[in-house]
Amino acid sequence: MSQTVKTRTVSPLKVFTTFLILGATSIGGGMMAHIREAVVVREGWMSDEEFLECYGLCQTLPGLNTTNLSVLIGDRVAGGWGALAAMLAVMAPGGGIVLGLATYFLNGPAPAWTFAGLKGVAAVSVALLFTAALKVGRKLFGNSVDLQIVLLTFLCVGVFHLSLPLTLGIMLPVSLWMKRPEVAVC
Repeated sequence: MSQTVKTRTVSPLKVFTTFLILGATSIGGGMMAHIREAVVVREGWMSDEEFLECYGLCQTLPGLNTTNLSVLIGDRVAGGWGALAAMLAVMAPGGGIVLGLATYFLNGPAPAWTFAGLKGVAAVSVALLFTAALKVGRKLFGNSVDLQIVLLTFLCVGVFHLSLPLTLGIMLPVSLWMKRPEVAVC
């Protein structure tokens, strides 16, 4: 990680407002792309490489990736208060909507239009996730070995319908072997 992030400081209030807007305007898997757009492109808080480093770390942690990513970015740019501000801000809009919908649905059967709306939101989420994967994938998958790992993972899940734990159990050693460093021979 470069030293530029550690010396940069952003106010926790700025972190809070940025992530509150992100939490209120993002849907589903597309949120990662919105976070990248905000912190890398618009605010310039970190580089693409730093963002991908944070995102990769957050993928290994339990919990929601976007919440983990928000907390890590908040901490990197504004310290502990920034991490707390980012967490609260990114969770507040979705939490408020879920509580509102739960209250609405507890008062009787849901109208038919709600299910049609949820199907529409699901379709938008898939499109946003695909878009985010394309944006980040251009930086990540620069060579044929990376593409081979993606293809093998797709085959495991998409074609052979292997479970996620089994796919991870297979692909972890395979990808480590495929990405092993070359040993210099003297």
